[in-house]
Amino acid sequence: MVNNMSNLMLTQELRSQLVDRLNSMGILSLGMVPGAFIPVKVGDRICEAAFVLASRPDRDGCVPRPSRWFIADSATGELVFFSVCQVQDFVDAKRYPLDGKVCILNGTPTQAVEHGRALLEAYDQVRSFAFADTLDAAQKQSLQRFVDAFDRGIAPDLKPYYRGLSPAFFRWMSEVN
Repeated sequence: MVNNMSNLMLTQELRSQLVDRLNSMGILSLGMVPGAFIPVKVGDRICEAAFVLASRPDRDGCVPRPSRWFIADSATGELVFFSVCQVQDFVDAKRYPLDGKVCILNGTPTQAVEHGRALLEAYDQVRSFAFADTLDAAQKQSLQRFVDAFDRGIAPDLKPYYRGLSPAFFRWMSEVN
């Protein structure tokens, strides 16, 4: 399964369109933003899934745990699914209580911006071949860049949530890389 890049919106364009759409629907409240996108399979197509997160951490660098999530069509930017997160949806409820916080800062603010940019660039490449049965050398290199950017760009407290958001994607990454 390979996505035709000519049919995909650029991730930044998709993100901007979704922010506008989620705002107009009243889904994004003040200070809330979509987190990083992760590929998910929806039937025979690949879509983007993300959490809605607080954009401003407290002085300890933490925000409330993800409380909402959505799936968007990669080509059109249409919202495919939206839901409030239940505590058991993505992580072990005992380790990650519903009223818990997650620290989202991963380095200095400048490093966070750089890591976020690198993650976005790496993701733009990987989403074109996510879930493919085999990868060529260039795709493997792109996937490794994504893995490295994900490790640097996503704070450790959030990684379990992302792994729970698209377990098939993380399983695929470990199998083809």
